[in-house]
Amino acid sequence: MLIKCPNCNANYEVPNDIIPATGRDVQCSNCSKTWFVTGLSGKKTVKDKISNYEGPESSGLPKFETTESFLKDKSTKDIDGDVLEILREEADLELRTREADRNASSAAQKPLSKRAIKNSTKDNRKAHDAILPNNIEIGTTLEETLAPNSPDEVPEKSKTKSGKVGFFIGLAIIGVCWAAFTYEDLITQSVPQATVYMEIYKNYVDYLLAIRDGVLKNLIEQIKN
Repeated sequence: MLIKCPNCNANYEVPNDIIPATGRDVQCSNCSKTWFVTGLSGKKTVKDKISNYEGPESSGLPKFETTESFLKDKSTKDIDGDVLEILREEADLELRTREADRNASSAAQKPLSKRAIKNSTKDNRKAHDAILPNNIEIGTTLEETLAPNSPDEVPEKSKTKSGKVGFFIGLAIIGVCWAAFTYEDLITQSVPQATVYMEIYKNYVDYLLAIRDGVLKNLIEQIKN
């Protein structure tokens, strides 16, 4: 069965048994027009259930075939007024949405003036500052942390830490040298290949000790005199 919208001339092919002999209300999915259609055995009549609604112009619309978006059995009762009111609101909302989209598209195509561009930049900067309120504090902290590049500008904590590390390294070196001099025989027995190096090291240490003893002896004599 072919149903034609009296408002926008949209054609709908529906099964014959979907329209009873007593008829029923149908609604066009293209323009939301509602009218009453009788079965094949009856006569087609038109009832306008939406008072002052006009759908979009159909002169430039291509011909298409689809099923109706709304069918309600007229044999039991007429369409509820609340349903029609909801349909009107949805149709008005759709029209307002399309109008807003067209306005937005037209506004986007117009060239912006210098003042509009400047205001937009300020608004974007304010929005960015609102999203990241602590970015200045973060940048300042990073600059303060990375600023001292010369040795004279090293923070006090870094100096203290470096001094502690150097002190412990010095103690470790002294401990290794003392152990090598004290346990020279044990080391040469355990590692025969190190005998030559240990002898050189021991002779060097003995030389330094002799110099130390001479310096101390001269110092003591000068103090006594």
